[in-house]
Amino acid sequence: MHRQIKELHHQGIEYKDMVILLRSPKKSAKDMVEVFTEEGIPSYAESAGGYYSQPEVETLLSMLSVIDNPKQDIALAAVLRSPMYSFTDEELSFLTIKYGSLVSAFACFSEEKKNSSTEVGENSSSEGEEKGSESAHNPKESGIGKNKADYPSELDGKWEHFCRSLERYRILSRNLRIHELLYMLYEESSYYLYVQSLPWERRERRIWTD
Repeated sequence: MHRQIKELHHQGIEYKDMVILLRSPKKSAKDMVEVFTEEGIPSYAESAGGYYSQPEVETLLSMLSVIDNPKQDIALAAVLRSPMYSFTDEELSFLTIKYGSLVSAFACFSEEKKNSSTEVGENSSSEGEEKGSESAHNPKESGIGKNKADYPSELDGKWEHFCRSLERYRILSRNLRIHELLYMLYEESSYYLYVQSLPWERRERRIWTD
């Protein structure tokens, strides 16, 4: 790993802008610092709190967590409320009322997408029957579980955008390394701009994982 760090440094990235995330910092952080010192790389380790407790880092960890397993209401809420997707508490409340939970909302989207894919190639009459049946069981179309007068008209589109992006990241995560996935999350969302606007001591760092 020290070779990768030196290569990044030669590319113009300062050592102070690099961070390594460890699954078990207490076990390996000290040894890693010793190796870096021998290689002339300035470093220090935080085994608890500090960097990991910063909101922007917790958001990335929550995002990685839901990419791995979306059946986590708390992690989903943390990602949705973050500058990555900017859902309001009111919008999350509407989704929870409509579907029962955020996990159920994502599961419903995935099921609808799966059902719609089975319609490809079928004749128009059977398509019409299936769409009619879907409307009767789809909260989005039937109005089940929401007050039409208060429900934000743009929320369904906003939720669909999140679900599609999460499914895409879940597929990509099968072949990408974690640091490659993190770079993609930074570059494809507004989160990069948000982190850049933070005070210097909390600004974007190059993130690596063991």
